[in-house]
Amino acid sequence: MTLIKWTPRANMFNLYNSLDEMIHSFLPDNTFNRSESFAFSPSINVSENRSEYCMSVDVPGVNKKDIQITIEDGWLNISGERKIADINKDSNQLCSELDYGEFSRSLKIPSDIVEDDVVAKYNNGVLCIILPKSKKDTTIAKKIAIS
Repeated sequence: MTLIKWTPRANMFNLYNSLDEMIHSFLPDNTFNRSESFAFSPSINVSENRSEYCMSVDVPGVNKKDIQITIEDGWLNISGERKIADINKDSNQLCSELDYGEFSRSLKIPSDIVEDDVVAKYNNGVLCIILPKSKKDTTIAKKIAIS
């Protein structure tokens, strides 16, 4: 374990690396590997109007070709991978707080969706999935007896 001597000119990157080494010395291998233990999980917003549901999925840095969308048994499944960007292969990485790796999100969708008409668009790191509602009225009124 490395002892950290604080001086006014201490380099913050050296401090970060020393703390990282201390954490790793107490934990088994790969226990605190951010890219493996903290999977990238995109945030999702869902809105609705009279004719459709709209899902916005935040996937910055993910290529469109690395995203898969399926509907199966009433579930919308979104999966993909955000790959590590090689910005400068000739330099040492001092700090990385970005999450990389495979992701998967599954959301139960309402039964009034027209699955054949679902469309997805990708623009500037945001995946927009439009889930059209059925035009027929699926509301069924049922009277419940009180005992």
